[in-house]
Amino acid sequence: MNELRPTRAPWRSEVTARLPLPRFVRSPIFFLGLAALHLYLAGGHILALLGSAVTWTDLWKGLGATAGAYYFIALGLCAREPGPQPTSPLASSAGDAMGSR
Repeated sequence: MNELRPTRAPWRSEVTARLPLPRFVRSPIFFLGLAALHLYLAGGHILALLGSAVTWTDLWKGLGATAGAYYFIALGLCAREPGPQPTSPLASSAGDAMGSR
């Protein structure tokens, strides 16, 4: 019965995409700076919503920029934590194939 149960979640991929980005892009300060920029941009639209008639443009731009700030804050907090070391997908799949037979 245990042989039929998967050893890992089927939605988790072992292959991670790597972009050739400079080192400063992966720092938490960069993500927090992007979050501050999004809050600044959202502030103008949120103040326009509070000060005058509600327009669709101010609503979606204000809320979208606020959601973007939330996203970049989360990325900045995740960038602080050391993650698992990347391994070669070929080495891990070859080891899995050898162990399962």
